[in-house]
Amino acid sequence: MASQDNTHRLYGVPHSLYTGIARCYLRTQGITYTEIPTTDADFHTRILPIIQRSIIPVLETPQGDIVQDSLDIIDHFEQQGVQYSAYPDGLLQRVLSVIIAYYGTQAMLPHAMHYRWSYREAQEGFLHDQFAAGAGEAMADKIMSRMNAYLPQLGVDAHTVPEIEASYLQL
Repeated sequence: MASQDNTHRLYGVPHSLYTGIARCYLRTQGITYTEIPTTDADFHTRILPIIQRSIIPVLETPQGDIVQDSLDIIDHFEQQGVQYSAYPDGLLQRVLSVIIAYYGTQAMLPHAMHYRWSYREAQEGFLHDQFAAGAGEAMADKIMSRMNAYLPQLGVDAHTVPEIEASYLQL
C-alpha cells in the first residue's frame, strides 16, 4: 500500500530499543513518517507475510518498499543521501562508528535488558503503560513476561548481575 503522500510508515512500538533507533534517525533527518503499532491490522495482513517473521522495526516507503531492521532503515536513507550522515567520512572513523554501534546494540543488550527487567517491580507501572501502548492492554502482560523470560538466554542471572552492573558503571 504505497502512501499517497511522502509519508513513510514505521511499524514499531514505543518501548522498543530498535524502533527507538529508527525513530531517532528519522527525526534527526527530518524524514516525514507515521509510527504505526504492530497491533495495526495492516501489519498483520500485509507486512508480516512479506517479512516472514514478527520483528520490528519495519519501514514502508511511500513507494511501497519494505525495509526491516533499524540499521537497514538507516542504510536505506544513507544510500539516498541525507543532510546528517550517520557515518563519518574517514575510513578509520567509519570502522570505529560501526564497532560502537554494534557494541551499543548487541554487546550492551544484556545490560539494557537487565536494567529493564531485573528491577521490574520498581518500574512495573511504566513498563505496563509502554507495552500496552504498543501491543494493547490484553497483550501487555503476556509480552512483558515473555521478554522477562529472555534474561537467562542473555546470560543475566543472579551470578552475572554484579558483573553486568560493574561493567556498565565502568563503561
